[in-house]
Amino acid sequence: MKSSATTLQRLWGFLIQGDWGPLTFYTSSDGGLVAFLKAPPRCPPTENQITNRWRFQQIAILWRSLSQQQRQIWETLSKRACLRITGWDLFTYYQMRRDPDVVQTLQNQTGIAFAIPALLDLRHEP
Repeated sequence: MKSSATTLQRLWGFLIQGDWGPLTFYTSSDGGLVAFLKAPPRCPPTENQITNRWRFQQIAILWRSLSQQQRQIWETLSKRACLRITGWDLFTYYQMRRDPDVVQTLQNQTGIAFAIPALLDLRHEP
């Protein structure tokens, strides 16, 4: 089911995407809102899916454990570098890719200096 409600949502300052109750929403290429019933999974998750979900869960726990000031540094770093991602996305990339040089380069480009946090140990299985 397609709708032009996307324009109204943007005017009101929000945009529905993802799963909401029994429905999944996304914006089509022509800007319309598309909604459909969620389909149940056909098979159980694979070991790789379970491991990746566990990794994202550990990163989210670490992000929430950061102080508001530390999280704000990541947000500011992302904005000043004109990245089209949030500070959370940058932090997740840093933890998943294991590449502190990327953050160091962004620090050099933006002039924001802060201690790059240790990488989370993501080698352990859940």
